Amino acid sequence: MVSKKVMKEMVCNRLRQADVFPDKLILKKDGSFEFRRGFFYRHGQTTEKYANAIKQVFPRATIVESFENWQPWPRDSYFMVRFKLPEDQVF
Repeated sequence: MVSKKVMKEMVCNRLRQADVFPDKLILKKDGSFEFRRGFFYRHGQTTEKYANAIKQVFPRATIVESFENWQPWPRDSYFMVRFKLPEDQVF
């Protein structure tokens, strides 16, 4: 069995190899991953684009939820996609 820290690193590395760079990748207690990408300006990016990019890297992943958390300056705004990988996911 792979430890949670190693699993998080493997998922993060696979995303980075596909040019999907999270600012934060959080492994939740329920086994889902929370992908966060901060922004000041959107520059054409949307939550749906990040969700689709994650689905391309992990085709069997299930998108649990996704949203854009916009905050007025000086607070941080970010895109969030929570996804779950199947138990038998092989890296």
